[in-house]
Amino acid sequence: MRRSFASKSTINDFISKNDEVVRDLDNFKTSADNVIDDLLFEVDKKYQKVSDAKDKLDRLISQAEDKLSRAESNLSAAVSQNAATPSTITVTKTDSQGNTTTSTKPNPQKAACQANMANASSAVSNIRSIISNMRSYKNNLQQALNSLYSMKNNLNSIKNNSLDKCRKIYDMANKASSQAKKAEEAVVDVEPKEEITFEDFGKMQFQVGEIISCEPVKKSKKLLCFQVKVGSQTRQIVSGIKAYYKPEDTIGMKVMVLTNLKPAKLAGMMSEGMLLCAEDAEGNVCLMTPEKAMPAGAEIC
Repeated sequence: MRRSFASKSTINDFISKNDEVVRDLDNFKTSADNVIDDLLFEVDKKYQKVSDAKDKLDRLISQAEDKLSRAESNLSAAVSQNAATPSTITVTKTDSQGNTTTSTKPNPQKAACQANMANASSAVSNIRSIISNMRSYKNNLQQALNSLYSMKNNLNSIKNNSLDKCRKIYDMANKASSQAKKAEEAVVDVEPKEEITFEDFGKMQFQVGEIISCEPVKKSKKLLCFQVKVGSQTRQIVSGIKAYYKPEDTIGMKVMVLTNLKPAKLAGMMSEGMLLCAEDAEGNVCLMTPEKAMPAGAEIC
């Protein structure tokens, strides 16, 4: 079975590519922030401009409504004056002999009243039409303000949500790069042992085992006694990892076992194999476990 390892060059290549991703994300985040800020600035300018126009229009509508009120008062007065003015007047004439005649003729004031009433009515209609147009334009301005406000909210949402996701990805990539650099740096050099031949190595048998029970060894500060299922057999293995594991936490773990080690007694307990462990520079120990799910008894080769 071939084994693949994360070589130093592989780690360096990952760090280089990940750093490139981090830089690209950082540049994108900065550029996106700048673009959105520029758009928000332009939207704010347009919003203020439209808002000022609407305020000015409100003042003009108020002035027009005052004029309308006065025009309606003038119309009401003209209507009253017209109603009070008779259409005809009576004219009495006396001739040279002293004879008196009476006749009627159109009242010239009536025509003047009607003309005044028509002018007042036209003024009211014109002002009402102007106010109607201004109110329609005001509605258009309000719709524009609503659209600009909605656009502003959408831009802020993009900035706060989408860019926040970008920042999280950026942070994750940055963290991955930092962890990879630490992994590259976190190496342990051990004193090399005497070389062995392939035949010597071939004499050792490694298998996957499943811990089915574990208990402390009495009168020992370091030892744990494991019952490990290897294939159809159950082996008792004693290991000095008491400082690093609670017995109940190990039950069910799949571990790597040297199965053909000659049995030996440790603190009076027979041990029929060895659990493979790794130790860091600080002396911390952890059990070696298979990367993927493997059945108890699977050969490690």
